[in-house]
Parts: sequence; C-alpha cells; structure tokens
Amino acid sequence: MTSRPLSLQVVGNVDYIPVVPHADDVNISGSVFTSKSDNHSVILFEPPIKSGIVKFEVQAMYQLFGLGIAQDPAKFQRNEGPQVVGKDRMIFYICDGQIAFADEGIEGNAEFDKGNYVALELNMDSNPRTLSFFIDDEEQKNYITDIPESVSFWVFLFEINSSFKVTKFERLCEATALHGAGTIATSFQSKQQIIVEPPKVVVQQQKAQHIYYLEMQKYPTPYTAQIPKGLLVKDVKVKDDTFTLNNRNHSTILFDPLIRNGVFRFEVLNINSLWEVGIADESVKYGRKEFPDARGQDKIVEYYNVGWTRHIGDNILGNAEFNNGDRATQELNMDSNPRTLSFFVNDVEQPNYFTNIPAAVRAFLYVKGNSFKVLKFESLSAPVAVNGAGSHSWEWGKEWIEDE
Repeated sequence: MTSRPLSLQVVGNVDYIPVVPHADDVNISGSVFTSKSDNHSVILFEPPIKSGIVKFEVQAMYQLFGLGIAQDPAKFQRNEGPQVVGKDRMIFYICDGQIAFADEGIEGNAEFDKGNYVALELNMDSNPRTLSFFIDDEEQKNYITDIPESVSFWVFLFEINSSFKVTKFERLCEATALHGAGTIATSFQSKQQIIVEPPKVVVQQQKAQHIYYLEMQKYPTPYTAQIPKGLLVKDVKVKDDTFTLNNRNHSTILFDPLIRNGVFRFEVLNINSLWEVGIADESVKYGRKEFPDARGQDKIVEYYNVGWTRHIGDNILGNAEFNNGDRATQELNMDSNPRTLSFFVNDVEQPNYFTNIPAAVRAFLYVKGNSFKVLKFESLSAPVAVNGAGSHSWEWGKEWIEDE
C-alpha cells in the first residue's frame, strides 16, 4: 500500500450536520439520536469525506442495527433502509458483525450491542483508499479497500427507541488501523455488481413458468395463523387475510396446516416492511416478541427482505429483495427426493433453493413493520420451480458457507 500526497486538512474535530429523513421520526439531544417512531431512519452525516484520515465513532445505546458509508451523492427518504442507494454504492457494518455490500456478506468482525463503541476509519490518502472498523478501540479483522473518491458516513435506526451517541468525528494526523498479520482486505470495487439485462432465454423461461402455473390445477388450502399473544394484549390485527401490527412489538407468525406431502405455494404481499419469510421445523413454536431463530437457527430457513437467505452458517446472497408492494412466494415440494424449498419474487424464480427439507414443516412470517397480506395458500398438481441452470442448492442441516 502506498501513500497519496498528504491532504492539507486541519487535524481535530469535524463540524458535522446530521441529515435526518423526517424530523418527526428522530429526536436529537446534543450528540444523542433516538428513534421516535417505527419508521426506519438512515441518518447521513455531512460533510462528505474526500481526503485525509477521518474517524467516525458512535456508542450503541439501544438496539443499534448498523452503520456504514455511502458513495456520494447519497440521499435517504423516510422509512428507507441503507440499501436504497444501491447495494453496490454502500458498505454496511451490521450489529451481528457482518459487513454487507453489493452481493457480499463478509463475516469475522465482532458483534456490537448496547454500550459498545463502534468506529469507522477512512484513510483517503492511502493508495488504495481504505475503510477500517473498530469495536471498543480494537481493530477488526476485515477491512475494505478501493473506497470511492467521495463518501459519507451514516447510521441506521431500525425501530422505535433505537439510539446511539456520536462520540467522535475527527481528522487524524495518521491512521490508527495497522492492517497487520491476520487481517483481511476485500476490494469494494471488485465486488460491485454488474447490472446486465437478463438473457432472452431466462425471460422466456419466466413467461413459460407463469403460463404453466395459470394452466395447472390449484387447490386453495384453508390456513390458520398462530399469532403469539399475551393474556390481555394482541399484537396483530387480522382482517380479510391482511395482518397489521397493533403496537411496537415484533412477531413471528406460524401458519397451519403442517405440510407433510404434496406441492404447496404460500404467497404474501409485502404491504409495509415485512422483514422476512421462511419455514420452520414442526417442533417450533413462538411466544410474543420472539425472533424466528428463538428455537435455534438449525430449525428454520429464513429469507430476508434484502435478499439474503440463512440456515446454519453464513447469510447466502444472490436472491432478489422484496420491498413494499412486492410479492414473496415459497414453494415446497414434499414429494420430490430430496424435498425442496424454492422462492419466487413477483413470479420470478430465485437462484438459491434448498434441499433435504424436514418431513414436516410450517411456513412463517416475521413482522417488524406494519402489515402484509396472504394472497395464496394452495396445493398444486405439480411444481412450478425448475431449479435449472444458474440455480444453486443448499442443504438443510449442513453449515452454509457463502463461497461454496
């Protein structure tokens, strides 16, 4: 690594301006930022960083989901997540220790929680430019190189009462990150997504699948939602297949019947901030305010709205996001050998699918936003999923490693 000509910048504190998407959603008291609503808030901190060595540090005070940098120009609207600027234009350090950008999920850095100090250090004078991470002043294993020429820091408040405190925003005379033995560099530029038009054969396959689905025999299946509830409080209101949160609690909802055989499709409309869909082993039950992995990650498959899937091990990237207004579909084939789980977003089959599904499972939805609508719960005469060229199978019960 070489150095660029040193920038003539004043060393010391940086006067910053927080750009809050909507003033009604975030309370600012000095350097403490607290979410006042269930809307997501990505708070951008100006000025953009174009030169010098700059360190940005926050203390996680309550339920801080993550922070990162975004390539300029960047702008966030009310109730948007950081990926809205483009997954190839931002770097996201998530509270579980994962670094996410483009279609990468890099693991190995420490998790952070209430009380931890989380710092990002940009070295815009080195060649290549770098972004390093610190937890409680301890340099982390993974760092990113080839940072764009101009970037801005941001912090993501995911839910009501989430809060953090800005403890440092300063220019340094020299970098504190050493990038010594045991550290791993990943290039931001080499991981950027290349957007291409889908090949005609893929488009034709999608059209053929949709026509095939329309023409096949389908049998609507009556369902019952297992909504966790207390003695006095109901967290979820249900009306005409639409499920809406009544309060600020999150909820994991299982759906009966238990699926043991046949081909089933379960499709929902993400009306507002549906967080994830998935399946759970028949032994799994949920109480109020429990996450899908409350009984163990080995008993579920999760599909997050950002496009990641997870079982045991790494988050697997490559499937499409499902945002507000999108339809997310799970197709279980319990008659095939091995049994399979395939996903569709707006009728488009996704590349990652899952095999050796347990003999009996239930569908679940995890709600941390406002509402969703069940569109279909039906058995089919045959599967729609092809799982053909370009698809990748992942086996239930085994540890998933992203680089496989």
